[in-house]
Amino acid sequence: GVKWIGEIPNHWEAIKISRVHPIIGSGTTPLSSREDYYSEKGLNWLQTGDLNNGLITETSKKITPKAVDECKMKFYPIHSVVIAMYGATIGKVGLLKIKSTTNQACCVLGNSDKVFMKYIFYVMQFAKNHLISNSYGGGQPNINQDMIKNLRIPYPNLQEQEKIANYLDDLNEKIYKTSKGYQTQIDRLKEYKNILINQAVTGKIKIY
Repeated sequence: GVKWIGEIPNHWEAIKISRVHPIIGSGTTPLSSREDYYSEKGLNWLQTGDLNNGLITETSKKITPKAVDECKMKFYPIHSVVIAMYGATIGKVGLLKIKSTTNQACCVLGNSDKVFMKYIFYVMQFAKNHLISNSYGGGQPNINQDMIKNLRIPYPNLQEQEKIANYLDDLNEKIYKTSKGYQTQIDRLKEYKNILINQAVTGKIKIY
């Protein structure tokens, strides 16, 4: 009965995200003019530019405890799923492997004992096109927290969720290894091409 999902097994459910995740939130951006709010050795502050549809192990910018306190910023726990709501990265997803605060363009689904979070991480990548198709705004589309909260997604039982996530992890690893092998071949061909160009333009090989 959920058009964007299509057919799913009878024993699965299609449930609104808000019914499963007790913590759904966002963040803010401390004033950039306040030098005392930012520090290279500070606390994690996640921006949508840090999202790459993968694991989040570090943030490109850090903030000070003063910024956290004065801007009333919230830290989200490890295993939370983060979705970019607008900008060039709209719809991109990340899975936190670190505790972090975020900016206001991130929507965070906090860890829940009702779901296997790696499964939700993959589901939200699947949901990207649907969310963007329902976005609003002019030149740059936007989605918001309410759209994410009201999104119905497929929920098998916990055991099946874990199996699906593990299967996709293994598939990703195989794809990565295969692409790495091809990239090595491509790099070698590029190097050979450069050698041939050098030899051709310096008369080291006869081409006529």
